[in-house]
Amino acid sequence: MKRILLLCTAALTALACEKNNEEPNPDPIAYSISVNGGTASVDGEEVEEAVENTEITLTPNTLPGNDFVEWQSEDVEIDGNTFTMPAHSVTIAAVFENTTFAIVVNGGTASVDGNVTNVASEGDEVTLTPGTPPIVGGEFIEWQSEDVEIDGNIFTMPAHSVTVEASWRHQVAELVATGYVEVTFAASPGNAPKDVRWVNDDFANIKQFSPSGIKTVPAYGGFAEVVFLKESKTVHKFLLRDGDKVTISYDSNGKPQVTSTIDPGFDVVYNFPASMPGMPLGSLDDLLYDKRRKQQMGIGTLPANVVAAFNTYFAGFRAAVDGSAMSEEYKKYYKEAYFGSDGETVYDEELIRYYSINEGIKVYVDKLMMDLRRTSGGLGAAFDDAVAGEFDDIAADTDIPGLTKVVLLRNIMNMSTSLIDLGLEIEYRVKYTDLSGEDLLDEYKPYTGAQPEIDITLEDNQGRPFSMEQLIEDNAGKVIFVDFWATWCEPCMQSMPVSAKLRAMYPNVTFLYLSVDDDRAAWIETEDELGLHDSYRVTNRSSSSFVANSLGGLTSVPRYLVFDREGNMVYDRAPIPSGLLGMLFERY
Repeated sequence: MKRILLLCTAALTALACEKNNEEPNPDPIAYSISVNGGTASVDGEEVEEAVENTEITLTPNTLPGNDFVEWQSEDVEIDGNTFTMPAHSVTIAAVFENTTFAIVVNGGTASVDGNVTNVASEGDEVTLTPGTPPIVGGEFIEWQSEDVEIDGNIFTMPAHSVTVEASWRHQVAELVATGYVEVTFAASPGNAPKDVRWVNDDFANIKQFSPSGIKTVPAYGGFAEVVFLKESKTVHKFLLRDGDKVTISYDSNGKPQVTSTIDPGFDVVYNFPASMPGMPLGSLDDLLYDKRRKQQMGIGTLPANVVAAFNTYFAGFRAAVDGSAMSEEYKKYYKEAYFGSDGETVYDEELIRYYSINEGIKVYVDKLMMDLRRTSGGLGAAFDDAVAGEFDDIAADTDIPGLTKVVLLRNIMNMSTSLIDLGLEIEYRVKYTDLSGEDLLDEYKPYTGAQPEIDITLEDNQGRPFSMEQLIEDNAGKVIFVDFWATWCEPCMQSMPVSAKLRAMYPNVTFLYLSVDDDRAAWIETEDELGLHDSYRVTNRSSSSFVANSLGGLTSVPRYLVFDREGNMVYDRAPIPSGLLGMLFERY
């Protein structure tokens, strides 16, 4: 009996040992949960994985303007917001329905119930308000949209996003003469300044050399300005009242003086600067301008005693203006005309009408260009960026009135021409036109006559014959720029580097170089040095009717023509190779 018990005990022990050697039960496997548009949680805690048979709760994200609709998945069946985790990973996506839609407003803002917004629900009444005009002096015209019908400034929000855009009309303040001053000029002595100027209604400077007799000078805002220049410097300035009749005579030193024939009481105000004792020729602006120029050119500065004398005089002049009984209009004019551009830029919309103030702004911008050139380390990319930045800052400055802004931007653009990258120049000439409404190409009138017969004969550098008419036909579909030039023509040669840049910038424009040289060898040598393509020599200049009738005999070069893509001559006097010519190409 004992033996049997021992055997049984041994057997049980062996069985237990065998069981102890088996692998233990593994941990449950967790499978990943990917939720697009929401989160998954177990017992209130967010999870990204779970084991089989776990109950998972889904919560959609909150998206403004969107309502949750349902959950969708190809991996598991979802009951409302819950599902039981299967033995594999699952991907689930929330489905939303838009209840509000985006509103994009270019040039203004949108509002619903008085609150500015960029979204709205279907059926909402949306009110549009135009913003700051993107163009100088711009006037709002209307709203435009391809997405919704707008009634005035209001539309009803559809069930989709919309884009609306404000359109503007150029309303740059113009010079409109309010009247005239009749000026009688006495005969001027030999020591009197001969250059007399004023401004007409398109900002062109009327230049009179030794004027005599009666002249009618337009008045703006109640006043007309007449200035006298000597060696290109303003030396005398007179602001005359609208409707007055004055005589300008000269003293023994050649200094002009004004006498009113209507009210002698005006004479004191008219001649106020000249009446100040010890008045030097010019103005503080001229002095400082000369000083800066000399410093830039490295030829020294004006003597300290000269600068001190000017400073003393103008300090007394400023005090005399403040203490005088003259009207505020005259006080403002005299201060700005003599001191304005030495400090901040002149922004006065009334004073900008006058020649001397315009010249002051030119001095200001010229100084600005010199400063930018100095701080940028010379010409190059840094200078280009600085000029563009100044232009953009002034264009965006809402404190600068429209007419003043136009004058500032025009001067920045003109004074940076040939100094900045050609592509940047073209870009900013186009931008200036868009901002100001002033077409810089207006001075180049398109050809409007009947299309002439082009009977010019040509040869290439191998002596092979061609005709200009055939070359135009061969380039159908392309804009054609024709450059009549000669090797002995300095302006022609100076324009060639810019022409080469334009060729590279406008590969769809054909440049035809037609030489009028009599010296064939010189032409071949020069065209090779310049690397000209499409280069030919005119062989019938004296007998061509086109040359005689359309080009005035080509007695002077350069002369530039432009033909459109249909081969029609559209400009018989096109701009020289420059940013302006680039602007013209942009239009074709």
